[in-house]
Amino acid sequence: HIIDENEGLSTFCFHKIGWLTFVQDVWYNYAMLTTSNRISPLKRFWRSVKKTNTCWLWTASKDTNGYGQFSVKGRDVTVHRFSYELHKGKIPKGSWYGTTCVLHKCDNTLCVNPKHLFLGSQQENIKDRDNKIKVGIIVLFFLIILKSIM
Repeated sequence: HIIDENEGLSTFCFHKIGWLTFVQDVWYNYAMLTTSNRISPLKRFWRSVKKTNTCWLWTASKDTNGYGQFSVKGRDVTVHRFSYELHKGKIPKGSWYGTTCVLHKCDNTLCVNPKHLFLGSQQENIKDRDNKIKVGIIVLFFLIILKSIM
């Protein structure tokens, strides 16, 4: 579950011992002092969303696949999954590496509009992608024919 009730970072156990743990504790405390960790994930989320007539676009960091992301409780989270949990509730565990996919009806990887998000399996995600590619190819083919006629 990405979002918790207090919207802050989870508590950290300081009762560990050892040099590596000390380094981890120092790094964690440093991270707690940065601006992004003093502001709740919810506020950081909304300040990076630009609502349009259709999609709500993420305007901050992206991962290598073009999906919006930001850090929550010290781990990177894709923002469409964060938005889904924020608006529709917890994402159930799935059969694909314990994950259920959050798919986009709009096919815009930066969209966080909950009306555009739905759950599916990895297999459904691949089928959805392939169907959109087929439709795109058909539309492109149609436009090429139309242009050659005119």
